[in-house]
Amino acid sequence: MGSLVVLVAAAFISSLLDSRWQEESTIQMRATPGDVHRFVGDFAEWGRWAQWRESEDPEVSQHSEGQGIGTVQRIVIGGVERVRMTMLAETSAGVDVEVWGRSIGGKQTIRYEALAARTTRVVWRDEGRFTTPLVSGLLANSLKEQLRHHHAVA
Repeated sequence: MGSLVVLVAAAFISSLLDSRWQEESTIQMRATPGDVHRFVGDFAEWGRWAQWRESEDPEVSQHSEGQGIGTVQRIVIGGVERVRMTMLAETSAGVDVEVWGRSIGGKQTIRYEALAARTTRVVWRDEGRFTTPLVSGLLANSLKEQLRHHHAVA
């Protein structure tokens, strides 16, 4: 009975928390915007720099279909599709990506701007909402920490 009360209380508190997330990181790279775009504008290249690289975890696999706007990237973990990303827009200044998961829906934008010869500012922004009631508020804070780490690693 005591465990049930704790579980109900945790679910209630979580439902009061904000289920949205937003995280933004900015870095400077020694590369031209075109160099950055070759890695960011093609999902097939994401496996070379993204945190969920297959080489680091044999349970993770990435599947890209096509190139450019409409391209779909699937992240499969343990044989189950966990995340699906779709390229919504692609220009020489950045990309917009729709992110869908079992309990999330969001958008990722990555913009790049030339600062000086072979120096580019890259701004990476993730935002969205958890669609799973009850635990979404607790998960939003955890996801923000994971995104900070992901941006730093990438």
